Amino acid sequence: MVINYIKQKILSFQHAFHGILCCFVQEENFKIHIASATIVIVLNFLLRISILEWCFILLCIGFVLAAELINSAIERTIDINTLDFHPLAKIGKDMAAGAVLVSALISCLIGALIYFPKILSFFKVFL
Repeated sequence: MVINYIKQKILSFQHAFHGILCCFVQEENFKIHIASATIVIVLNFLLRISILEWCFILLCIGFVLAAELINSAIERTIDINTLDFHPLAKIGKDMAAGAVLVSALISCLIGALIYFPKILSFFKVFL
């Protein structure tokens, strides 16, 4: 009984990782978000941000990636349920895309609050 439970949990993680991989392979925007996250992580090391700042940045990265995964899942689900154009399907897809946009904009704002003072002080050293 315990072995079956463990097997089911392992299988659920495999399904989740498969979903992430499918999103990466099939969704151009997810690739852009991953590339942006990679650049941000490198920038974190270069600017030597604090642990608390790391936490905020990592939460933002997770927030945007999760929003994109949910958006992609909603789009796929709508595509299964309607083959023809339907105004409600369009609204649903637009709302899901809007959620990604909101998460990305808030993440950019948080990034600006963290990075701009550090970048300004970096340039002041050379001026």
